[in-house]
Amino acid sequence: MSVLTNQEPTVTITSSAGDSVCLGTPTTLTLSSTWGGTSPAYNWYLNGIPTATGTIYTYIPADGDVIFATMLSSYKCRLDSSVLSNNIKFDVDRPDTPTVRIDFYPNSSAALDSYQVVVTNDPFGQYAYTYTWYVNGDLMPQTTSYLLVVPGSLANGAQITCIVTRHNRCGLYPGAGIYNNVNVGVTPVTVTVGDIRLIPNPNKGLFSLKGSLGVSTSQDVYIEITDMLGQVIYRSTTTAHNGEIDEQIQLGGNIANGMYMVNLRSGGANKVFHMVIEQ
Repeated sequence: MSVLTNQEPTVTITSSAGDSVCLGTPTTLTLSSTWGGTSPAYNWYLNGIPTATGTIYTYIPADGDVIFATMLSSYKCRLDSSVLSNNIKFDVDRPDTPTVRIDFYPNSSAALDSYQVVVTNDPFGQYAYTYTWYVNGDLMPQTTSYLLVVPGSLANGAQITCIVTRHNRCGLYPGAGIYNNVNVGVTPVTVTVGDIRLIPNPNKGLFSLKGSLGVSTSQDVYIEITDMLGQVIYRSTTTAHNGEIDEQIQLGGNIANGMYMVNLRSGGANKVFHMVIEQ
C-alpha cells in the first residue's frame, strides 16, 4: 500500500521581461507549481478578470496592469483545492521625446546668469536624464546638470540650447529646448501662442509657416532650423507684410529623419516649434 502525505499546493508566476518594460513590448508569463496532481487546472487573471488558461500566457502589458494565476489541484491529499499565485504589477515606460523648456533665473551675483531646464512632460521626475548645454552653438562642457550658470551677462540675442536625453527602458530619446536672451529695454513683438502655425507636422522637409505676428506693421522675420544637437541646418529671412506671414520652406532632400527645432525671431520676441521629419 502506498500512503501519500498531506501537502499544500503552490503556484508561482514569472515574466520573461520582468515587471518593467517599454510600451508595446510583449511579455511571456509562465508558471510553476507543486502538488498540483496529475491534472491541475490553471487560470490567468488580468486586473482581476479571467483572461487565459494553461501554463503560459503572452500579452502586451499596459502601465499598472496586475497579473496573477490560480491553480485547481488534483493531488489526492491536498490541504487546499484552489491556490493563488504571486502578483506581478507592470511598470511600463513610454518611448517619449522629452518636451523641454528653459527658464531664466537671475543669479545672486550680478555677474552671473542662470538658466534652468525643465522637462514639462515628466512633472514627477520619474526618468533619468543627461543634459548637454550650448551657448551660441558652443558646447559648455563644464555643465552636465539641469542648471547652467554663465559667467558674465549674455548679450541681447544670445541663444542658449540644452539637449536633454531621457534614459528609460525604451532606450535613449533626446529633446531640445532653446532660449533666446532678451535684455531689458528691447521692445518685443507680441506673438500669441497659436497665432503662427507650422503645417504639416510631421512632414518630409516641405512645410509652411502661416499666421499673424499680432501687429499691423510689416516686420522682418528671421527663420532658423536646428537639429537636436543645436547644429543649424537652415537659415533665412522673410517679411511679414502687415504682420502676416505666409512662408513655404523646402529643406534639402538629404535631411535625416528625426526632430528639429524651428525658431522664428522678429524684433525681440521668438517662437519655437518642434518639427518632425519623416521621409
